[in-house]
Amino acid sequence: MDLVFYFVLLAANWIAVTAQTPPDRCLEPIAFGKLCTNSEAKIKYHFDNQTGLCMAFKFNGCEGNENNFDSSSECVSSCYPTEIVGCPIKSNPITKEDGSSSCRQSEECGSDAYCSKRLSGGGTCCSIAVRKSLDADYNPVCGTRRTVVKLENDQILIGKSCKSNFCPTGSKCLKGTYFSTCCEKI
Repeated sequence: MDLVFYFVLLAANWIAVTAQTPPDRCLEPIAFGKLCTNSEAKIKYHFDNQTGLCMAFKFNGCEGNENNFDSSSECVSSCYPTEIVGCPIKSNPITKEDGSSSCRQSEECGSDAYCSKRLSGGGTCCSIAVRKSLDADYNPVCGTRRTVVKLENDQILIGKSCKSNFCPTGSKCLKGTYFSTCCEKI
């Protein structure tokens, strides 16, 4: 009888603790919010779980959800893992002939992959094509007399898509493979 009481008490405590735990804010979808009279629309940042990146969006001022940060650095410090494990943009690893995807050198991964190394040692075979597309997104071709919009820390301003309405007035949104960027006149 005492054992049953102990398990019931343990289960009740577990349920109480779990019910108090807030949802993981970094996994919530982008929420643009609603226009309202007591707050202005402004650029905020959200963690995009699909790519594992913090991206800008125009927040309309009211409602929304907790995946809503005032700066890119606040989003990064709240949502990025301390060590990136795996391939860029959460892409699937490349499987080697032996069935594994772990590596120490890029030569082990084959001609269409490279070894993405971890700080703690070892690595994962990742797609060269994904890395090239990501590099192209980070280095957009803005055209004549235009340059990519950057943040104070020299990081480029990115958004999930042009529908995120994150580009400053007068700049042009450019859609990439994994995210969009903004180009402004020089």
